[in-house]
Amino acid sequence: STGKIKLGTGFAFSGNKVVPSSSAYVATVNGVGYTTLQDAYDAATGGDTIVVLEKTDSAADYSLSGAINKNVNFQLGSNGLGALTINNATVGISGSKVASISVSNGSLTLNGTNVTGAVTLDKSTLNMASGTIGSLSSTNGSKLYVSGGRVNSFSGSGDMTRAITGGVWTVGSGAMSYFEGSI
Repeated sequence: STGKIKLGTGFAFSGNKVVPSSSAYVATVNGVGYTTLQDAYDAATGGDTIVVLEKTDSAADYSLSGAINKNVNFQLGSNGLGALTINNATVGISGSKVASISVSNGSLTLNGTNVTGAVTLDKSTLNMASGTIGSLSSTNGSKLYVSGGRVNSFSGSGDMTRAITGGVWTVGSGAMSYFEGSI
């Protein structure tokens, strides 16, 4: 016996542990690999962290639907995501960058995430403590709770709740730093 172990497809060694291979999966939940973000989201339970292993080009992998009462977090590390659509789901995102995010009937928490494009909320909630949003659009009873970070442009319509207690907001051609109240 040579003492060698042959791993099946989709697995690799990390130190003395066998882990899902990042080339086979786009994300893990509790050490289990998944080929789509939706599969990882479906497998996660409340409070779990979905670790994004690599960026995927499939648009379907960026669309999440699920139970509104399931609260999971995405840990992006140095991996970014393209356009992300969230329907009827509660999602937290920390680290790296996302091209754009659209949330309908859901909840989004951003912590240190750079959204290079638009965040669009429809009947949804945004909690933001840090990070950057290129542009923010809020409609149909959405709720904004922002305590830090930067929003480069904002538009809103319909009834909405706003609790803005910090951060930098660009309105028109100028920036407003840390203010309380509504826009």
